[in-house]
Amino acid sequence: MKRWLKGLLLRLLPWVWILPLAAQVGRVNSVPPAPAGGVLDDARLFTTSPGRLRAMEERIQRVSASSGMPIYVVFFDSLIGRRMGDEVQLLRDAWLGDGTGVLLAIETGNGQYWLNWADGQPVQVEGQAAVPVVHKGAMPPQEQLLIDQQIEDLGRMPTGSMDHAERMVEVLLKGIERSMGPGSKGSSASTGAILVITLAGMAMLLLAGLLLVKRARSVERRTKEKFRFPQVKVRRRLGGRYSGGRVREMSFGASSSE
Repeated sequence: MKRWLKGLLLRLLPWVWILPLAAQVGRVNSVPPAPAGGVLDDARLFTTSPGRLRAMEERIQRVSASSGMPIYVVFFDSLIGRRMGDEVQLLRDAWLGDGTGVLLAIETGNGQYWLNWADGQPVQVEGQAAVPVVHKGAMPPQEQLLIDQQIEDLGRMPTGSMDHAERMVEVLLKGIERSMGPGSKGSSASTGAILVITLAGMAMLLLAGLLLVKRARSVERRTKEKFRFPQVKVRRRLGGRYSGGRVREMSFGASSSE
């Protein structure tokens, strides 16, 4: 009996590792294609109001075209037994790949959201190996944080609230328009600003280092300086009070030869 049980456990042991991997592969294969309108309403939030859904899709498409950034919004009903971060990462990898873009996922059941930015491939700055990595066509990091904070300030989304969902999407779109849309400086200007600020900071650090070295050398030179004064003995000369007095001059004639 014990041998039979041991053999059964040995046969089942590989499946402990295979089943989770198979489930992961199945999830990857089940990722839906990118929505043409930019919105995947998996929660059927806008089923009763298709007009509002079309208006959201048209707004997303306009902002995406003007900014050059793919924008996707996903509405989940409930992710029981699944993590939103994992689900969003799968969609991001499938829809955005190595390019730039943003994916806003909202779980209508509990009001949680997930904002995932794709920063694309890094730009290689020639001759500037110390410059921080800058991504071409990507949203500046400070704008990403600002948009995330503005969405969070809206508060938790009430269950099934289309109005709140529209406000969250509008905050995202307005933030992208402000930073990447026509009339704004865009990502190239932000990249240039980061580059200029970085180079200026490097120059200031170099100048400060030179000044510190010069100061240290000056201090070291001063510590090594020594002043030597000769030992001079002052005494009265010919009876004078202040080493003065008169000087007698005597001439000696030639010695007489005997």
